[in-house]
Amino acid sequence: MRALGSVMQQVLLGLSAISTGLLTGAMLFIGLSVAPWLRSLSPAEFHTWILSYGPTILRAILPMDALSIVLALATLVFSRGHSVACRRLLMVAAACLVGGSVVHLGGNVRTSAALVGSLVLSKREEAAILGREILWHWLRVLSGLIAFLATLSAFRLREKELEERVQRERLDRLKRFFSPHVADLINDPVLVPNASERAVRMAVAMRARIQDLRVGWRKRRFELDFGVGIAQGYATIGAIGFEGRWDYGAIGTVTNLAARLCAEAMPGQILVSTRVLADTEDHVEAEPVGELQLKGFSKPVRAFQVIRLRADAGTERSRLPTAYGEVTIGPDGSV
Repeated sequence: MRALGSVMQQVLLGLSAISTGLLTGAMLFIGLSVAPWLRSLSPAEFHTWILSYGPTILRAILPMDALSIVLALATLVFSRGHSVACRRLLMVAAACLVGGSVVHLGGNVRTSAALVGSLVLSKREEAAILGREILWHWLRVLSGLIAFLATLSAFRLREKELEERVQRERLDRLKRFFSPHVADLINDPVLVPNASERAVRMAVAMRARIQDLRVGWRKRRFELDFGVGIAQGYATIGAIGFEGRWDYGAIGTVTNLAARLCAEAMPGQILVSTRVLADTEDHVEAEPVGELQLKGFSKPVRAFQVIRLRADAGTERSRLPTAYGEVTIGPDGSV
């Protein structure tokens, strides 16, 4: 639906540019071809021609003018998702079309009133009326040209924005597919009880599942493994990014700590911070791995590795994959 909406917006923008271009071209043709010919007419011929053919030309121009204004206003109304620069160009185009139409119609009304009120025109009166009409006409052409260029610029800018958005989405997919790290926020955006325990239980379940999958991976000569870092603390959460590239995430010391622990974790190892262990020590069996010198932290950080859940302590044997192969732990804790 999002792609369809973008296509419809682009089609509407293109139609607005075409309509404005045709209107401006027609007005330019009239200004270049008809105006010089009118100067060569006598006052009586000018009076007769304007009263006879002026309304016909006006009726031919008005529908094109109205269509251009409607398309410009519709493009502006449905420009949700456009950049600020693109919306400003559309506002300039709409303002020029509306303003030019008002100026042109006002000039035509004044000219018609002057011609109807005078049955006989002098050469001076003809020159004044013609000069004023040509002035209004060229102001209309100038406003139409500005509107056309603004709409065309907005169309090209929007095309570039859509292309950049597609490229960013493709790049994001590549990053998600090829990035070796996956971050998961627990207790946000939905609050859950026992967030640390849930995180550790999930990590242990994932480790067990990865261990089963490794058998098939090794048969296909893929050496893939799994390591986890878990930290708990306060973080700044919400929308992160800029216009056209918004994401939801968390930043802060706790996210950096989790990422550093994950980077330090050996295959099959689940490293947790002191705070996580304090919240989960009744549910897990863990052992210290010492103090780690982590990047971004001035002091060494104490970390612990989760061996297994205490709920599994009564089972016959538990498997713990490590960088040196599988370690089997008996119910009494023997390795």
